[in-house]
Amino acid sequence: MKKNFTKVIAMFIMFSLLSGCSGKQTQKVDEKALHYEADYATLKNSMASSSFMADIKGGALLFPVYENSEGTHKYTVFYDGKNTNIMDSNPESGCDFDNVDSCSSISDEMRSNYTVYGDKLYYVVEAFNKKDQLTETIIRSNFDGTEEEQLLSVTKSDDGEDVSFAFTIHKNILYYADSNKVHAYDLSDNEDEICFELEPDTNIVNMFFEDDSVYITTEIYKDKQEVIKNAILKGSLTDYSMKLWQKEKNVYYANSQFLIEVGNGEKEGVFYYDVASNKKKKLLDTYSFSAFVNDDYIVLCDIDMKNLYLFNRKGELLDKTALEHMEGLPQGIVHHSFYFANGNKFYRYPIKEDKFQKYVQIELT
Repeated sequence: MKKNFTKVIAMFIMFSLLSGCSGKQTQKVDEKALHYEADYATLKNSMASSSFMADIKGGALLFPVYENSEGTHKYTVFYDGKNTNIMDSNPESGCDFDNVDSCSSISDEMRSNYTVYGDKLYYVVEAFNKKDQLTETIIRSNFDGTEEEQLLSVTKSDDGEDVSFAFTIHKNILYYADSNKVHAYDLSDNEDEICFELEPDTNIVNMFFEDDSVYITTEIYKDKQEVIKNAILKGSLTDYSMKLWQKEKNVYYANSQFLIEVGNGEKEGVFYYDVASNKKKKLLDTYSFSAFVNDDYIVLCDIDMKNLYLFNRKGELLDKTALEHMEGLPQGIVHHSFYFANGNKFYRYPIKEDKFQKYVQIELT
């Protein structure tokens, strides 16, 4: 059965698309309309930047893995909670799940860190140059794979510097970390500037955005007086000022109200730290695949993939369920379901009345 989805754009939020002087398109989105997009994000392990799916209004975009004689690829599928449809630009192409090679959204390279913003798709493509250096490039395109644009690139340095080019889009600004610097790339005019610059040996781990603030977690942070392990910095997105906010806090997640903290040594486990009271309580006795947070819930998945835990934002346990599907890695909370992905297989655990429901395998047909 043919599964074209050429009219899906009408379902998404209207945006203003302007032409820049260099010929590169610009984008400006009314964030007040982005009710489906949580007001937080991280550089790693976040639904804001995922390898297998992205949150959009009315459903989710899935990015299954597809292999042919030329190698491994990904393509784009819209899932509305019941049906799946391949994104394709040509109704006459013959694109369907039995003929993926004909679809315009199939990639010629491996892509990762997918993010949807308005009605544009952003992702990272990796390639090695002639000097065998890894270059990571952020690409913007339509959902059906047309109108691809290269926005930004970072090349791994000769001294073996670890480049992580995961990114977050927040209030029309694309934020990314390059070594010890945080950049702000304005989607409305394609201007790139450094908004925060830390000491050269500082290792940025994650960034969490909340309204006009960003919480930057570090492995080692150096200021003028001391070297601090697992420091959290609080930065202003209005004037780009920054201050030391928390010390010795190794976290999965951070905002102004609470932290999801990772224990170590004798204090192994996952903890909920209330910022106002400075009180901490244990959520898990083991480690988790990150912490997945939205406006209503915190979801943890224990590291051995046996159980899924549902908490409210006060850190109170609401439900626990044994994982039955046992395939794939956690992806995050999208529209009242928690998702897992494994290549071309996708699963979700619906959340209803603060309880996990029986898992659903998403059929790509």
